[in-house]
Amino acid sequence: MKVPAFGFGRVSGVSGGGNLSSKFDFTFSDHGNGQSLNATFTYAGKFSEAQSELYKAGYSFSALDQMFNVREMFANPNAENYRTPGDPGTGANSGYFLVNHSIVSLLPQYSVPTTGSVHTGETPGAL
Repeated sequence: MKVPAFGFGRVSGVSGGGNLSSKFDFTFSDHGNGQSLNATFTYAGKFSEAQSELYKAGYSFSALDQMFNVREMFANPNAENYRTPGDPGTGANSGYFLVNHSIVSLLPQYSVPTTGSVHTGETPGAL
């Protein structure tokens, strides 16, 4: 999915659609180089519920991003990485979610709400 550059700052209050429920609330902002969409999100539910919705929408836990995406590792140390496969052969145009674990809860997987960020249109390893 190609999304044109917004060029006008933030757009908030956009609920999930398609395979993502309305429990997702997105705030879109201008995207970075190599991206077609950039947003932060709040999910009105537990981490495990958000994770389940991402799996249903075609995202998988990305061990490679978790281990080698150093920029996000330092910027979001309490986040898990999820990615769509993207284009066959290259992985270009993949979708990427960072889902934060609560750092104040003893059982972060049960904390509400869940927050994070999403961007699409990039190629893994080209970050």
